[in-house]
Amino acid sequence: MAYLNLAAAAEALPTHLERARQNRAGHTEFLEELLRVEVETAEHRRWATRLKLANFPTRWKLEDFDFGAQPSINEKLIRELVTGAYLADATNVLFIGPPGVGKTMLAVILGRAAVDTGHKVYYTTAADLAARCRKAALQGRWARTMRFFNTPKVLIIDELGYLPMPAEDAATLFQVISRRYQKGSIILTTNLGVTSSRPTPPQKRGVHHHRRQLPPPLIPSTSQKTPTERRPASLKPPNPGWDAPMLSNRVWGW
Repeated sequence: MAYLNLAAAAEALPTHLERARQNRAGHTEFLEELLRVEVETAEHRRWATRLKLANFPTRWKLEDFDFGAQPSINEKLIRELVTGAYLADATNVLFIGPPGVGKTMLAVILGRAAVDTGHKVYYTTAADLAARCRKAALQGRWARTMRFFNTPKVLIIDELGYLPMPAEDAATLFQVISRRYQKGSIILTTNLGVTSSRPTPPQKRGVHHHRRQLPPPLIPSTSQKTPTERRPASLKPPNPGWDAPMLSNRVWGW
């Protein structure tokens, strides 16, 4: 077993031999039970590695979120997203709202659920992502860094809009989102509205991609515009009659 690097099975061998003798288990049953120990240990080790590399600020799970404290959030929709169905077609998820309403926590909860189902996930703030890409460009590691951000099944970009973003950083963010287009999901949190008069390039690209429409945002817009009023096509929200700015809680897929 040491030669085959079956450390967990080797450790469990004495216990399983004694149990097999007591239960008069056959050779096949004994081997199945012993190898199951090795498989479960390997799966747990891979899960722990994925969780560590995900870089979550806190390892929140769905049961940690208090829906009672945020009654305007669509709990049914969040639970649907936790299943990971949106990952099948690389649908992206956008959380919009002011600070303190739970956007980061919900984004991490979705990321943690993806980790638990075997997917690679990476969390970063928009500012840290831009800084890392800027440093990579100066050190000649641009292509490698783009591959790094393109690898995870889910990329969480948190806090877009909380800090001023120079044009070069906005262009960098656009490059990351563009390269992941239709390849992997992005979970984005922001305090900016998608119908802002001066959106950044990443917002334009992201909102333009409505490959699977989720239910509409959670709170009706106060805007009096009709769905037929003209607006840039790339800024059209997932459901006519709903706008993103100045709302307390938002979530939809694009």
